[in-house]
Amino acid sequence: MMSRILIDDREYEVDPRHNLLQAILSLGLDLPYFCWHPALGSVGSCRQCAVLQYQDENDSRGRLVVACMTPVQEGMRIGLEAAQAHEFRAGVIEALMTNHPHDCPVCEEGGECHLQDMTEMSGHTFRRYPGLKRTHRNQYLGPFINHEMNRCIACYRCVRYYRDYAGGNDLGVQAAHNHVYFGRQQDGVLESPFSGNLVEVCPTGVFTDRTYSRHFSRKWDQQSAPSVCVHCAVGCNHFPAERYGRIIRVSNRFNARLNGYFLCDRGRFGYDFQNQPRPGEFSDSEGLLDALLERIADPAQTVFAVGSPRASLENNFALATLAGPAQFYAGVGSGEWRCLQQYLRILAQGHSLATPDLIEQCDAALILGEDIGATAPRVALSLRQLIRNCSFELAAQQKIAPWQDAAVRGLGQWQRSPLWQLVPCANALGDISAEQCYETPAVIAQLSAALADLLEGRQVSAHLSADQRDWIGRAAAMLRQAQRPLLVCGCGLVDDRLLASAARITAALKTPERAPQLYIAALESNSVGLAALCPRALDTMFEDIEAARRQGRRCTLVVLENDLDRRLQPELFARLKTLLDHWLVLDCLETPSTRAADAALPAPTAFEQQGSLVNASAMLQRYEAVMAPGCPPPWRRFAAALGHYRERRGELTRPGWIELRGWRTAGQLRQCLARQVPALAAIERAGVDAELRLDGRALARQSARYSGRTAIHAAEEVREMPSPVDADSPFRYSMEGAAGQGGSRAFVWAPGWNSAQALNRFQQEVGGDWQDNLAPALIDAEALELPPGPRSSDSAPAPGTRTWLPRYEVFAGEPLSDAAGAVSERAGDPVLVIDRQTAGRLELENRDSIELHYRGRMHTLYVHIDPSLPPGCIAVPQRAGFWRATADSGPVMELRPARSPLPKPPQLIASDREAENG
Repeated sequence: MMSRILIDDREYEVDPRHNLLQAILSLGLDLPYFCWHPALGSVGSCRQCAVLQYQDENDSRGRLVVACMTPVQEGMRIGLEAAQAHEFRAGVIEALMTNHPHDCPVCEEGGECHLQDMTEMSGHTFRRYPGLKRTHRNQYLGPFINHEMNRCIACYRCVRYYRDYAGGNDLGVQAAHNHVYFGRQQDGVLESPFSGNLVEVCPTGVFTDRTYSRHFSRKWDQQSAPSVCVHCAVGCNHFPAERYGRIIRVSNRFNARLNGYFLCDRGRFGYDFQNQPRPGEFSDSEGLLDALLERIADPAQTVFAVGSPRASLENNFALATLAGPAQFYAGVGSGEWRCLQQYLRILAQGHSLATPDLIEQCDAALILGEDIGATAPRVALSLRQLIRNCSFELAAQQKIAPWQDAAVRGLGQWQRSPLWQLVPCANALGDISAEQCYETPAVIAQLSAALADLLEGRQVSAHLSADQRDWIGRAAAMLRQAQRPLLVCGCGLVDDRLLASAARITAALKTPERAPQLYIAALESNSVGLAALCPRALDTMFEDIEAARRQGRRCTLVVLENDLDRRLQPELFARLKTLLDHWLVLDCLETPSTRAADAALPAPTAFEQQGSLVNASAMLQRYEAVMAPGCPPPWRRFAAALGHYRERRGELTRPGWIELRGWRTAGQLRQCLARQVPALAAIERAGVDAELRLDGRALARQSARYSGRTAIHAAEEVREMPSPVDADSPFRYSMEGAAGQGGSRAFVWAPGWNSAQALNRFQQEVGGDWQDNLAPALIDAEALELPPGPRSSDSAPAPGTRTWLPRYEVFAGEPLSDAAGAVSERAGDPVLVIDRQTAGRLELENRDSIELHYRGRMHTLYVHIDPSLPPGCIAVPQRAGFWRATADSGPVMELRPARSPLPKPPQLIASDREAENG
């Protein structure tokens, strides 16, 4: 029920759950503020949002109150534009600006600065302070963030976000009288994988994007579009920005269900792969594709095609249509493939999968096997909010509003909602976990199945130890006590039994009073979409190629945006070359596959084309091109090549070729995909239609203040060149057009609101979803057609044998972000993690070197000894050049003393410090 309040003698209806500041902003009114943030709550430290509150209609004097600390009450009377409130707000900002430098023209925040906006809004326009300004020394904070402490106004947003919200402990506030300093104890890399959000959280230019500084451009000179992050399967939304033909930065695009106000650092800073050289030749593309079509049409030849979990649904479907669905294979390894098939079976059984916003509402969680902080970082940030729900429940009992941040945290103290982990070793969520059980993957699968048996009322396996039975009993009790329990698992350990057990546990917990949630982490941005599109695993391709060779056929392989060196065992990758007569790769990255292939064609990145992805929550999302492509998308290349082929041959006889040749726009492609793959029929409403017009106008990728377009090519031609045409999208490469609506906006800007806080003007309410936003498009689980599929082996490793685990990292192992310089610098050197028992047997210490041998390959790696690893377990980094280790990899991998030891690193890595501190 809404409450009615009077603001400047006008009546409004507002949500009584909000504080007064949030209510005023949700109405579209202007009120300056600094310390408050929709995701961080209220602490009332800056006093900038002061208004007059009147006792009743007879009170003409009123009293000053801070809006962010004032609850909404029915019938309250507020003076927003009162002279006394205006004067007080102007005085507050004048005091805050006492030591602020006059460097707006050279500050990177200039033109999109919240401080500038609020200064103008308060009416403070004249500086009267004659004294010297205090100054500070800036710190080096790593490859992502610049630090300019002299611009600080001490709003405390940075430490409240970094420490309280994101859980970082290496950034804080130090103070002596009026010298308040926000930074680290000493120079060094910010350790949190969410540090980049400081750029948008800070209302001034204290924390700025270091990668953006290399090719800085003012906000109004940038071109942007609504897009989706391609660096993991969470599917966070963002705004990439382009200038002079380069992507120069990525900023958060609000999505209430997924990323909210925050991105992980891999998603924010991993964009630089767009600016790297492309593989292959542009000039010979027509000849290569003409030759490919001749091979497909030749009955004496067989063409095999491999799709990609990082390529769009459109491009994967086009390749499947070109080569024929029977010759199209999913480009993932066998273990991951079994996990994805299990994922689809779980969907078909009627399970709905959680999104990060639902995760934050749960009151207990159990993680089975997954290092979620590395495979889905944004979900880990949501889990950090989940543990606070116990505090909110206590606050509700004391009638403390949830936006009263300091009061809620003070009341809750160290009480947390339970987060339990059943994982192979310690991870980034260890500091907030109530209980952590470290076991080998085989035991994790066994305990997960036993927990499901117990919750289903079945007999628990007699092979379990007393300690294991005790753990299962306590875990079951913890989950039963929760009203909204959460199960988290994923493809990280490449064991589909974990997914099946998590689904069983979720189903067993469901009652009319209890609403459990399930989240399954996939490993790449379109892993789920590829699995729904393609029923054939990569491993079966070798059998088919060998069968074709026995029949005397010539074999050709086409690989789309995939590095088979990462997917296949080294000897299989080497053998592939001997089985093929021709190998063609289309990719935007230079990889071992492009180097091994007979020919390579450049493919546009997600910044240069429109496409659709399916995230780990089974949501279909569309990203728009930010810049005109340097080369056509693969699907358009295929359609054009078929047009040339028909001109030469006069007809198209193969199934699917006629339709493919007729695709003139991505919309026509999606219509065909929706007909042929009913489970993905929602793809047509995953984004805005290309024919969308607002007031008769297309949508603009550039703000109305865009400048310098002629200057870009002034050395070549002075006159203004027409902008490229994008037939697939309602967006135009121009400032001419409408600003968009809902989630289709290419940027956020409103009069008087130039910073990221302008988002407030386009939400249904501050902190809520976009105005006029589209409903989420989901996979149609009932339409999924699934073969039975093989299951994982139930056999456990023999006693005394080593167990090899994949080690995932936030800043390494994802192909696209690996090509970004800043992310690569942040990742550092690859590290092999071993248990204490193995380290003692091999006489190794932390940061020693060791050789890892397998299948004819050798890597010299630093060693990190992890006391949490079960005996005999070794975690192998999942980076370029490494074959993906699995628990049954024992016979193929071997450790040997390093013949050429690596130099000792100058500093301990964070995990070393934690281990040495116990």
